[in-house]
Amino acid sequence: MTAKTNYKYYLANGACIEYALSPDCSLVEVIDGVASSYYQVSTNYLSEIVWVQPKIASALNRECAKRMTILVGQLSDPSFGVLKLQTLLGPVTIVAKSDLELPIFIGSEQELKDNSFNASMEEILCE
Repeated sequence: MTAKTNYKYYLANGACIEYALSPDCSLVEVIDGVASSYYQVSTNYLSEIVWVQPKIASALNRECAKRMTILVGQLSDPSFGVLKLQTLLGPVTIVAKSDLELPIFIGSEQELKDNSFNASMEEILCE
């Protein structure tokens, strides 16, 4: 039996994005699902950046190198992101972020800050 961990976060419009990770899941499929969920509920269709924790970026690189090379594009500036992944809705740039609290996040930078547990706790404690 593999352990599955569920994650959820909220966008500024109140929509919830949910996904699950397990050791044997396909990160390409999870990211595709997160991107699809985001585009279905978001009014900002311009976001093409998916932030991931470094360990997710590493595992995604390994997964793509093994079997999904057709879905990966070269980045013009490799320092900007880890890779460009072709989802069903179009390409997204995968960017590793070391202080990311959620393993995978797509949304605006403000939504990322709004979903920060540490920021929420600081706000509560400072009141």
